[in-house]
Amino acid sequence: MKKNLAVVTLFILIHLSMFSQKSPIRYGDIDMADMLMKVYPADTTAAAAILCDYGYFRESNFQFTRNLRIKILKKEGYSWANAAFPTDPNTKLKGITCNLVDGKIVQEKLRNESIFTEHLTGQSYQLRIAMPNVKVGSIIDLEFSYNGMPREWDFQDIIPVRYSELNIESSTRIRFKFTFYGLEHLTVSTPNRWVAQNIPAFKEEPLMNSKENYLTKLRLDILEIVNYHQFATTWDNVFTDMLSLDAFGKAMDMSGYLSDLAKKIRSTGASGTEELKMAFDSIRQVMKWNEIESFYTSSPTLSTVYKKKTGNSADINLMLYQLLNKLNIEVVPVGLSTRKNGILPAISPSYSMLNYVIVQATVGGTKYLLDASESYMPCYLLPFRCLNHNGRTVVKTGSQLVDLSAPRANRKVTMYNLELAEDNALKGNINTVNTDYAALDLRKKYHSFNSLDEFLDDYRKEKVGLLIEDPKIENLDSLYKPVVENYKVNISGKVSSIGDELYILPMLYDQVFENPFKSEERKFPIDYGYKSDNTVITTLKIPAGYAVNTLPAKIVLRMPDNSATFLFDAVNNGAEIKITSKLSITKTLITTDQYLNLREFYDQLVKKESEPVIFKKV
Repeated sequence: MKKNLAVVTLFILIHLSMFSQKSPIRYGDIDMADMLMKVYPADTTAAAAILCDYGYFRESNFQFTRNLRIKILKKEGYSWANAAFPTDPNTKLKGITCNLVDGKIVQEKLRNESIFTEHLTGQSYQLRIAMPNVKVGSIIDLEFSYNGMPREWDFQDIIPVRYSELNIESSTRIRFKFTFYGLEHLTVSTPNRWVAQNIPAFKEEPLMNSKENYLTKLRLDILEIVNYHQFATTWDNVFTDMLSLDAFGKAMDMSGYLSDLAKKIRSTGASGTEELKMAFDSIRQVMKWNEIESFYTSSPTLSTVYKKKTGNSADINLMLYQLLNKLNIEVVPVGLSTRKNGILPAISPSYSMLNYVIVQATVGGTKYLLDASESYMPCYLLPFRCLNHNGRTVVKTGSQLVDLSAPRANRKVTMYNLELAEDNALKGNINTVNTDYAALDLRKKYHSFNSLDEFLDDYRKEKVGLLIEDPKIENLDSLYKPVVENYKVNISGKVSSIGDELYILPMLYDQVFENPFKSEERKFPIDYGYKSDNTVITTLKIPAGYAVNTLPAKIVLRMPDNSATFLFDAVNNGAEIKITSKLSITKTLITTDQYLNLREFYDQLVKKESEPVIFKKV
């Protein structure tokens, strides 16, 4: 693949020429009106604004050049002075910070020691900068130049963009593919030139998938070098190239280092799913993930990585591929794009959109999707980052779509068993059963602390009035069992005494206080990632000398498309009351046409859970 990329670059350098298109800005030539700007007129709340982002091929040296100019309007915009930009390892970068001093524009250069090249994975790099003397009112001016093509061009960002333009000269030798994303309209859109003006800042919405799916941008892929090689014309072409790479296909071939491990698993006599589970757990326990997400291995020989006991996600999952293959289990790699990277196109092949690999194993006719990178994850779950619509089998011919829907849900049952003490404190027990994704999340959180005491300090942080005695957490290291929390508790400040009545909000620390969907309209789908089932049961003894005066009425809410349901029920059993609240999300993706229904659904849920139980003296 490196050889192919070099050939692509060579053809670009030899056969591309630029339009004589005039640049909207020139590096270092700053407009006084922009220096004097106090707020961005189209968005007075903006902390910064992109004044111009211009990319083009220069005819004199056939390099891609990008001029980026950013205005800092508030302290919150200082992050743009320490930003990172996707680029090539041989990128040339120059930059200046411009400030207004005594009515004159003073420029301070970006020093070489403040430019950091970071290798992300495979052929992906980024430049991180630390601009000098940035303050409110500064303008940051940057110029990047490198051989080749950007993978994509963003016309929109999380701050407003006044002007953005991309120029790509056509070629008779190279065929390109340009894929447009986003909801904002371009001012100019021709086969070789695209312009956007006055693009608003991208506003993320609660529970949406990655903004990369919705930003207004152009993705660039090379389809073919005429009479030489086809690239992203089909997924089979893409995967044929990738299977020839040292850091992918060839890395999967040399698996002798796993022979002893495979022999040990065979000696147990395990078969079918038990053998699969043993192989998965063997790699998961031996290897530690270094937190790097990658489609490519960090070394062409995975035995080297195995000896180090740590590696990126591709290292670990392709080791699992090798081990399963040695055990004669049918297995194939599955390429995907993680949630933060954007949804993998189903019918539009792309090299750059693949940033992760897992494996698909088939046992007894059933297919299992496996990712061994997470230390506390059972084999039947995928990490949340992988739950991103579809992946693809990585084969030379006949690549198939793979459904990446979560096979299990996020399930949690919390039970309060309490009685009222003389000081109006609630005493008793909280018991919580965490299953599947809820168990995974709790294990990861627990092990992020140094001790049980530190974990409990965090657990109590937002639970005012909670004291815990005799804490017990079961099955933390038994990954195929639910994690069970048992706490003996004393809760103060949750009972209000007004005259001869006692008021208690029965959901206690699990009450939903506000609707997560506040906006009156929604641009993007709600994407939960996985289904969920959250049940809270509060059992409360009726205090001596009191009777139940008011119980919240039963309610059952259901979305029109059955994507969510909510049950709330309160029952008086004579000696005690029992309140059950159950929220179930049964569809992971809710479209915008259902948004107002979902917003109303949560409004009613919040209202119901805020209704108190009232006891009255008798």
